[in-house]
Amino acid sequence: MNRFDCLKFLAEHHTDELVVCTLGETSSAWWEVNPRRDEDTFYMRSSMGMVSSMALGLALALPHRKIWALDGDGALAMNLSTLLTTSQVQPKNLLHLVWLNHAFGATGHQPLWLPQGADFASLARAAGIEEAHTFRTLEEFTAGMLPLLHRAGHIFVVAEVERSERRADRSPRFPIDMAYRFGRFIEQSEGIRVFEA
Repeated sequence: MNRFDCLKFLAEHHTDELVVCTLGETSSAWWEVNPRRDEDTFYMRSSMGMVSSMALGLALALPHRKIWALDGDGALAMNLSTLLTTSQVQPKNLLHLVWLNHAFGATGHQPLWLPQGADFASLARAAGIEEAHTFRTLEEFTAGMLPLLHRAGHIFVVAEVERSERRADRSPRFPIDMAYRFGRFIEQSEGIRVFEA
């Protein structure tokens, strides 16, 4: 299935969730389909593998608010220990979605080799994450994701997507500017202080 079609579906059902988005094609495509763009989303830049860690931090800091982590298989492979950490603390508000195309897309589509029989949903379950799903077609994805998007709990989803050279427009924001806007959005929507000044 096509990742861009999946992201369009997610954007159509996106309400007040905070989103942490991996770098590369996912980031640029989410920027294109998400009408709020830089308010409710933190876009990773040069921090491959850190989506799950940052999303977990947000989930723990804001337990009443749903957090979506849009991750990549190559990025998660760089930080597999995060599965053990999230399993240990069991956040009640985290949806961790991993795009699986067996490639490091952000760095040139170098192949990501998984051992025979290994898959991320199985790794998540072995780490203690009970609700782990895999979707292989757009029909499976839309039907399966719909009840999961706003469900409470720690939900782990693998979406098998094709490799694509499609490049959506990248966010025009500088990383520091995006981080500042994201923090200010949390301050305004939550009525809390993120920055000292």
